[in-house]
Amino acid sequence: MRRKITVVATVLVLMILSSVPGWSGGLNLQSPNNPVTHSYKQIELFAGYGYFNPGLKKLNDGIDALHDGLVNTYYVSSSSSANTIGGLPYIDFGIRYFINTNLSISLSVGHYEADESNQYSGNYIEDFDKPLCTIHKIEDLTYSHEIRINPTLLSLTYEPPVLQNMKALDMYIGGGVGYYFSSLKNELDMGMDDEYTYRTATIDTVVSLNLLANHQANSNPLGFHLLGGININVGRFLFSLEGSYHFAKAEYEESDWLYFTQKHQQQLPSSSQYSYKCYENKIFQIDESRLEDTKVKELDFSGFIIKGRIGLSF
Repeated sequence: MRRKITVVATVLVLMILSSVPGWSGGLNLQSPNNPVTHSYKQIELFAGYGYFNPGLKKLNDGIDALHDGLVNTYYVSSSSSANTIGGLPYIDFGIRYFINTNLSISLSVGHYEADESNQYSGNYIEDFDKPLCTIHKIEDLTYSHEIRINPTLLSLTYEPPVLQNMKALDMYIGGGVGYYFSSLKNELDMGMDDEYTYRTATIDTVVSLNLLANHQANSNPLGFHLLGGININVGRFLFSLEGSYHFAKAEYEESDWLYFTQKHQQQLPSSSQYSYKCYENKIFQIDESRLEDTKVKELDFSGFIIKGRIGLSF
């Protein structure tokens, strides 16, 4: 990964040097006989909206494995297959500085957010030894998975003089590097209703409890990207259609994962101390292993971004 970033950075530096007046070595990126001219372009503020489809394969594999493990026990799923995370809208904003008529450098911050959930239900009967009770247990589970990726990118773009006869259009290519700030959370919300039938008396008692647990971790990998697009110039306004491919891989150590669990709500009947003891001794919190399938060690964010952009130049 770092070797690829070094190669991209070297090419970008050569592009900058080749566009500096008086520097004749390296790449000849601008035709001296057909210079590209843009009126009053120095700084541009821009915002974009589009679609980002990061890989996230290992996370989706974990969601599938979790789904298969639950439906192969006594749980019933609300859907035939797991809802995994895929492409979703992407927004960004930034600022661009025009080094000369062909070359510009920009800093942008983007945002991608995904949230998928899967629901399960199950019930079974469990017997305790005397003098306790028989339990008819009903469980409703909701597993949710959230990921946020905020690419903060430094990009260099070059406009080759291929559309110099069309003043309203510019084609550009480029690339850059950046940090992909991200957070990942896998959560389990468990609702439980237990009906206790005591052997020493004809008493039916229902106890309800909601439990909540999650794994969460952050990672900020360094990555790089390649891009290309076309601009439509309308006075000081600029409209663009851009495609880019991004390379970034997040890594997670065991210590990066934070585990949280708590009793969200508890309703115990005031008339029965046995139900409280029986329930408290059996279920106190959600075991961390119930989220193990989605506690990934690495995650590949690589994927395409296609977006439209509007800019205002000064």
